[in-house]
Amino acid sequence: MKKFLALILSCLTLFSVISCNKNAVTDIPVATTTSPTEAQTPQVTPPANSETPFYSGYAKVNISPDRFPINMFGGTPAMYVYDDLFLTVVAVSDGDNKALFVSLDLQNASGTILTKTLNTAEKYGVPRENVLVNATHNHSGVHSDSLSTYAGQRWAFKVYNAIDEGIKTALEDLTLSTAKIGKTETPPYNHVRRYYMKDGTTHGICMPSNNAGYDRHESEADRELLAIRFCREGKKDIVMANWQAHAAHAVGFLTDAITADFIYTFRKGVEEKYDVLFAYYQGACGNINFTSNIHGSKNYMIIGTKLVDSLGEALENAEPAKLGSIKAQRFEYTATVDHSTDKLYNHAIDTRTIFNEYKSKNGSEMSNNDLYKNYGFYSKYHIYAIINRYNSGKTLDIPISAISFGDISFASTPYEMFDTNGMQVKDGSPFKMTFMCAYTNGSYGYVPSTDVYDNGGYEVYTTRFVKGTGDDVAVKLVEMLKNQFNS
Repeated sequence: MKKFLALILSCLTLFSVISCNKNAVTDIPVATTTSPTEAQTPQVTPPANSETPFYSGYAKVNISPDRFPINMFGGTPAMYVYDDLFLTVVAVSDGDNKALFVSLDLQNASGTILTKTLNTAEKYGVPRENVLVNATHNHSGVHSDSLSTYAGQRWAFKVYNAIDEGIKTALEDLTLSTAKIGKTETPPYNHVRRYYMKDGTTHGICMPSNNAGYDRHESEADRELLAIRFCREGKKDIVMANWQAHAAHAVGFLTDAITADFIYTFRKGVEEKYDVLFAYYQGACGNINFTSNIHGSKNYMIIGTKLVDSLGEALENAEPAKLGSIKAQRFEYTATVDHSTDKLYNHAIDTRTIFNEYKSKNGSEMSNNDLYKNYGFYSKYHIYAIINRYNSGKTLDIPISAISFGDISFASTPYEMFDTNGMQVKDGSPFKMTFMCAYTNGSYGYVPSTDVYDNGGYEVYTTRFVKGTGDDVAVKLVEMLKNQFNS
């Protein structure tokens, strides 16, 4: 009889560890910290009957500006906040090692903000290679060129404090966790924005598919939405999501307001409908925009709302995932810079001067048609790209990273990765779930996949790197993931 009771007690203890039921709370020690020194070594005690305890923590901090005017990405001044920008942090620990997954509602994660995040992580005992700093690639956030203004400096100070608060809070929140992983294919809410025309040329970005010369999309978009759910003892679950579409669509409807684009309504809807803590990580969407089939003055908000239901499908399909030791690797990929346009450098410098003088005189920019007809450049970005390449060295080191634990892994690049390469990494990964996070730990512009270089287009003429770079990085990331999986 005593053996039978002992068996029953053991089963009940195991159930309390693996269950997502908030009523099944046991006296499991929870990591708490009260100072940076203590945060470096969270005091967590492995529960009985658990060989691989794992912990997760969360923080969300508002990083909206509070002084105006302040420039948005693209240089347009914002006069107010339409909806808030946030920094979210998910911390994980295997008891010995920790990793941080930071998400910012900004266009890129680079410069002083990246440096501050990595330095703060180190202050709290998390190595740089264990930190992923992802930008949601929001085009209606604050532009880094605002840091020279009073409003921009106040905002930067707020963000720096938020980084410290977010990392510290997430580490203090480390709680015994199990995990589930799920995925779904979303309806056609996103599409490849590059098109073949009937005359064989390629166009892209915003050209509607009902254009008389339209033939077909260059390829089909990656519509996979991935979700990780950390089920935590006595606390709200944490849900991490990975999807791919440019958060650039609020710009056309809110010309003078700060907004997080579709991310805001997506996050808010998930938190309210599923009663969880939510963090979003932008995927490989260098060639992907929202679908044009959903209309409305604020269609980006409609998309965000619809994604809430898609995430619900991913969570409903979720299966238990094994959690294990945290492994991390950072690699500096030496990429070759394309200097084939160096002969156009002086012409680009002269044209930039003419372009700026035209804007100063007329109050508006010269049209792309006039720019091409008179000077041979497709857009102002074409001019800037040639100047940037000329001023770059022969090579640039691109930091890429892989972080994994158990069945779950994260791969990242600091540039606008095409979904073709993103799918290449996810398909090649040996892990049950791999988040492909672009716009992470830096900002290096577009790096198209090899197959589209000959088609030209905006992404191709603005990239700094030679054909093949994107595919080579994808291969390297798969190699890194396989090494972690087999180690």
